[in-house]
Amino acid sequence: MQAILASAVPYTAMEVLIECGFTDRLTALQFFFSNAVRLYDFEYEESQLAKLQGSLVLSTVLVSYTMDKDFRFWHHNAVRLAVRLGLHKDHVVEEKEPAMKNLYQRIWSAICCREIIFSIIHLEAPRLIQYNIQQAPEVEWWNTPIPTSHASIIPSWTEGQKCYSSEHMKLAIIGVAIRWQEVLRALDSEQPPTREHIDEEMSCSFAEWRKCLPKNVSFSRSSSQDRVDEIWVAALEASCFRFECIFYRSLLRRTLARGVTGGQVDSLKQRLRMAIFELDTIVSRLVMANLLRFANLNLLGCVTCLLALHIETVLEPTESSITRSLAVTYIRRTELALQQICEVVPAMECNLRLLHRFLDQKRLDAASTADVTLADNPSSGEAEEREPEAPNQNLQDQSGINELEPRADIMNSNLRLQDEDTADDIGDVNDWLDGLVWLDYLKDSNILPS
Repeated sequence: MQAILASAVPYTAMEVLIECGFTDRLTALQFFFSNAVRLYDFEYEESQLAKLQGSLVLSTVLVSYTMDKDFRFWHHNAVRLAVRLGLHKDHVVEEKEPAMKNLYQRIWSAICCREIIFSIIHLEAPRLIQYNIQQAPEVEWWNTPIPTSHASIIPSWTEGQKCYSSEHMKLAIIGVAIRWQEVLRALDSEQPPTREHIDEEMSCSFAEWRKCLPKNVSFSRSSSQDRVDEIWVAALEASCFRFECIFYRSLLRRTLARGVTGGQVDSLKQRLRMAIFELDTIVSRLVMANLLRFANLNLLGCVTCLLALHIETVLEPTESSITRSLAVTYIRRTELALQQICEVVPAMECNLRLLHRFLDQKRLDAASTADVTLADNPSSGEAEEREPEAPNQNLQDQSGINELEPRADIMNSNLRLQDEDTADDIGDVNDWLDGLVWLDYLKDSNILPS
């Protein structure tokens, strides 16, 4: 129950939380989350199935990036408990009564889906589940009647939720079917690629999947505090383009490392830019409709990934001035998305503060329409007009540094900023960018502000 309450806090009206005695959303989230952790630590719950369900719920809750038992801990714990219960064994599941069998299949399908997603967004992270992964039978379990005693607190499934539940697993399986990680490992070991057109194969697979999604979904401006239906289809589309961005980004990085130039690199860059544009369009529509307050952890990761990709574009010296200048505008727009998310997920405030420090340090201005280096030129009148009235000494000392000098690789894993530029203000920017892409942070990193 404490885990369920913790997961519900981000989507609960602030008025309700105040009536419950909480001064802000973060306090309520920490209260219920810590209660659930303590009950688990003291082994208050004896049922292994209940522990598994609670771990699954807690794996969707983001309280802090610096805690030990974060969402990945609870996901790993859910995998461990599921294997202990034998959810991966067909004969164990078949022996259960129909209701329990259906529950086991749904839980295992959800765990496998999340496991695949984690392996995709973390790239080299090893998969915990090495068994054959398949989607649970499409039984319309959401039509099961809700007991009258719980009808007031458990709403019926919406069409959008049903779509998300079934299609998200199908999207994850695409990543397994393409076996793109094998291609990346082959490129890392300097072996000739076994599939020359994997980028085209990816694009076609994702495009075919998107055709199955509901069309003409409207984004209303409803002020209702209920979870609106439009968010689910948008979350699916955003996840799809996020995966495409990660795939093309990884392929481009390895292709450049092999010394390849010309049409292949241009094609990968074009695919990456188009995927970023589509993802940015979806996020912008959600911002305009004020729907990001209903975002789940997966959609939250799409926003942070988008921000990192825009920042990488700004820092890439081979991009045209108009592309970098547009990326600055997109960064400012993504900042609005972060502000909406921070209202329901307080842990994201650290990313917002880091973004502000980054923009101040690099002197990036959304009003720039020529070249983003304009903001780094102290002799420019326009740049001086955009400077704060009382800039700190660190920023003044850095005014003569060319922040967009060529670097060895366009990817943040090899893109290193000057140490004197980052040490005092935002720590290791490269760690931060990696964290935005993968929705993960080094626990001992100095990038997290207090």
